Amino acid sequence: MKRIIVFCILAIMACSCGKGYEYDIFGAINGVVIDADTQEPLNGATVNLSPSGKTVITGGDGIFRFEDLESMQYTVTVQKSGYDTDRRTVNVGAGETAEITIMMLKL
Repeated sequence: MKRIIVFCILAIMACSCGKGYEYDIFGAINGVVIDADTQEPLNGATVNLSPSGKTVITGGDGIFRFEDLESMQYTVTVQKSGYDTDRRTVNVGAGETAEITIMMLKL
C-alpha cells in the first residue's frame, strides 16, 4: 500500500512540474505617431523596424504595433511625406511591451 501511495505522489509531482510557469520569450513594441504641431495622430506614416525588416503603416489613430520580437535593441524609423524622418532606439525584453510616442515635425 505504501508503494502505491508513494507512486501516486511521484506521479502527481511529475505531472505538475512545469505547469503554470510558462515564460514568454518574445516582446513587442506599441507606438503612436503624432503631428508635433497639431498633436493629432498621423494616418499613413510608414514605420520600419530594424533589424527585423518588419514594416507597418499607421491608420487614422496613428497607432502601430510590432509583435513576436526577440529580446534585443531595435531601431524604429518613421517616415511620412511632408515630415522629417524620425528614428528611435528601443530596447525590447522578453515578455515586455515597449511603449513609444513619435512626434513628427513638418518640413
